Amino acid sequence: MFKKGWRISIVSKLDRHFVQKSGTKKPGTDCTVSLRKWFGEQRILVRIYADNVSRGPNQSVAVVAFINSLLQSGWTPDQFQGEPGELVVPVRFKIPANSGCAKPWWSRLVVGQIAVGLNAAPARINEGAA
Repeated sequence: MFKKGWRISIVSKLDRHFVQKSGTKKPGTDCTVSLRKWFGEQRILVRIYADNVSRGPNQSVAVVAFINSLLQSGWTPDQFQGEPGELVVPVRFKIPANSGCAKPWWSRLVVGQIAVGLNAAPARINEGAA
């Protein structure tokens, strides 16, 4: 369940390799997240690394669920200092089943009949005519 009153959305993403403390580089994505409430909007930066099990098609869902879990634990956007890499989605972060964002809205659309029609082989017309 989303923390009451907050609207969480991802505004932009930047894929790149981030320099670690050891000097090595690690691929990942910085996501700019918009947090809106009746009094206005605040933006924060959240990083998710390529080795994260939540990455891939669920990357945006994982970032939003992570921010929601922070809000539920008492964290507020005012605590964000603005440092890149300050908020990082944990490597084994599990998206809660009841988070309300486990499936994107478009996954619930019924498009099976359309997909079958688009994948059908094209009809051959006048093969024997010469």
